[in-house]
Amino acid sequence: MQSIDSLKELNAKLLAEIAKLKKKNDKFPVLEKKFAKVEAENARRDSENAELKSRIGEFEARLALLEQGSAVDGMALSFVGQAPSDLDSNNEEMVDFLDEAYKKGISNKIRESKWEKKQRDQEALVISQDVTKIPEVTDMLTSEQDEQDLSQSYEARIEKIKQVSYSADAILSLSYLQIQNIIVHVNSVTSSHDETVKILHDWSHMTSKINPYIPPKAEVSTLAIVLSASQSKPTYDRSYFHNKTLDQYPNLYREFSSENFDYYGITDETSCPLCKLDHNDEKGIDGRYEAGSYFIKCEQCEIEIVA
Repeated sequence: MQSIDSLKELNAKLLAEIAKLKKKNDKFPVLEKKFAKVEAENARRDSENAELKSRIGEFEARLALLEQGSAVDGMALSFVGQAPSDLDSNNEEMVDFLDEAYKKGISNKIRESKWEKKQRDQEALVISQDVTKIPEVTDMLTSEQDEQDLSQSYEARIEKIKQVSYSADAILSLSYLQIQNIIVHVNSVTSSHDETVKILHDWSHMTSKINPYIPPKAEVSTLAIVLSASQSKPTYDRSYFHNKTLDQYPNLYREFSSENFDYYGITDETSCPLCKLDHNDEKGIDGRYEAGSYFIKCEQCEIEIVA
């Protein structure tokens, strides 16, 4: 019996130790993962350290080359202004090096001198081309100025013609047709002058130099205008028919006009000159101008004013 109890006790102890060992074994995978991470981190750091060491070596090599080059350049600069014959002939390598540097310096100076000369020649060529264009521009400006002077001179004389003051007797001595012919003649002369100025303007843009037309310097006589105007063919415009209607029907008066239509009133105590009736509603007579013809009408009838 005693041996059985001791065996049970021993078995219990063994089971307890087994449980402890299992707990320890459960920690091993976690520790293995941590160890693997640590090893990977160490490998990465070793790689970075190797790369950094390599780059440091490259930088040190470059620095050494730069220091060596600076020393050579400083030595070369100290002898750039001297000819090779002025140096120590014992150092053949240095003499050859400085001889080459001296030749390169001379070659660069010659190249710069040629480039500057080429630039000066090009600038001189551009200036000479601009100078040759000056007479053409001057001729064009002169032709335009002549054209402007011609227009201003002619317009000034036309204004003088329009502003001529007539005496009462002189105006009364002219018939209506003569006055209309004077207006038509002045308008036609002005239109002809405008066409002449337009032609000269077109010529001034086609050629560099033109001979502008200069009208004769002569005073325009009022009598000459009247004679030439009276000989020209009259134009029957709307204004002509206005006056013709008022002359033909003295009991009418023009109240207002709008585009191609006119409105005439009838004097008091008179009947309509067209229908011979009284317009009790105080309506007047309408006038209408159409392509050289003129018509007047009331409520009852319509007639044409014959030129």
